[in-house]
Amino acid sequence: EPHVYNEPHPNTIPFYSSIKAACGMIEGGGKPEDQAEGWIDKENMTGSKLFVVRASGNSMEPKISNGDYCVFEVYSGGSRNEDIVLTQCDHIDDEYNCCYTIKKYYSEKVYDSDGNWQHSKVVLKSLNSAYPDIELQEDEDRQFRTIGIFKGKLEL
Repeated sequence: EPHVYNEPHPNTIPFYSSIKAACGMIEGGGKPEDQAEGWIDKENMTGSKLFVVRASGNSMEPKISNGDYCVFEVYSGGSRNEDIVLTQCDHIDDEYNCCYTIKKYYSEKVYDSDGNWQHSKVVLKSLNSAYPDIELQEDEDRQFRTIGIFKGKLEL
């Protein structure tokens, strides 16, 4: 277990014991440090607006295991293709009783005659083949919001 400080120290980032708490705060427009449950040494992680959550479940094994301390950077736009992302799902409820998931993001794009693009397919992929992928239809894409981009695990 890492040492969790009650207040920020040099080289620490905010920690949330649940993904739901972190996503709710960030989606609500807060900064990662707002309402943090504690602060953890960020080790060698770099980036702006970093935060730590504990993973639930084994769908991303072998890279991420249940209980791992995962560092994410708040997503602020741009390509996510082939990144591991923390996603808020409007209508999916899994066995952990939450609507947030960590998955690898894949997208395919199509261009219209004016050169504008849209996603033709988005897949949130599990690394563990025992767990299903989530394939989003075009109209579902807006029901899934990327909250953060995975930067790595804290080595304890």
